[in-house]
Amino acid sequence: MTGGKPSNRNSHCQPASPKVPFKSRMTPERTDATDSSTGPGETGMVRFVALGDTGEGNEDQYMVAAAIVDVCADKGGCDFAMLLGDNFYDSGVSGVDDPQWQEKFEQPYADFTFPIYVALGNH
Repeated sequence: MTGGKPSNRNSHCQPASPKVPFKSRMTPERTDATDSSTGPGETGMVRFVALGDTGEGNEDQYMVAAAIVDVCADKGGCDFAMLLGDNFYDSGVSGVDDPQWQEKFEQPYADFTFPIYVALGNH
């Protein structure tokens, strides 16, 4: 702040005019202001799961996956999951045929009814 006024240093980061509503390309246009919680895509709401440090293929990973399935069901569904990195422990996969894909990804998340998008690397 300078002289009691906010700095205009980040003028390119100003909020949008209230006259121009934000529209997401991922959700349908809403015609009302209420959330009826009828399910994904029907209310203009996007529900997703963010996961990181996931891949040991152990009982804990299966328990977390089951909890995610339950919470998504209770909330009316989830639209997608995002794996944030560090997806395979103790070492990464050696290629597309590495058994870790099945043991630490496909099998633990087999009950997900939504797509999983993966970011590689260290989140």
